[in-house]
Amino acid sequence: MWQKIKPVLIALSVVLNIAFVSVWAARVLPRQLAHEVKDTTPRNCEDCTIHRELGTSESQRQQMEPRQEAYRKNTQILCLRAQELRGELIDLIAVPATDNIALAAKQDSILDIQRKMQTLVVEHLMFEKQILNPEQQRKLFSMMRQRCGCGDGVCINPNMKNSTIPR
Repeated sequence: MWQKIKPVLIALSVVLNIAFVSVWAARVLPRQLAHEVKDTTPRNCEDCTIHRELGTSESQRQQMEPRQEAYRKNTQILCLRAQELRGELIDLIAVPATDNIALAAKQDSILDIQRKMQTLVVEHLMFEKQILNPEQQRKLFSMMRQRCGCGDGVCINPNMKNSTIPR
């Protein structure tokens, strides 16, 4: 019985390895082969679409800019690290003898990066909230709800429907 199944398992393993390598190559190689990478990152708060839509003043932008630059750098570092960890996770999954303990540890590392990113985002929003006036705050959070899949500003979460948070 095992003699018949063994070639099938080996073939399946090879096919899965090829699939993982193909997905990895499709994601990584285009970036490495590109001769010119355009940086579309806004250079200052005035370039930021959200701040333009909110109608931030010059003084508000001046308060936000130093923190905005640090936020961009920190999030970029975390994004790159998360990508590395995801690649390592794929490599761990791809090996014939998968180590479940190593997989769990790698997943925990990825979750840790995601927690750090979420903390950075929340801290950044709290900082900007202090600078924005109440109308700008309302507009910002309404835009966030709409752009994050919460529809017309009312989140799908049933607990949010009765919320006293101004929309």
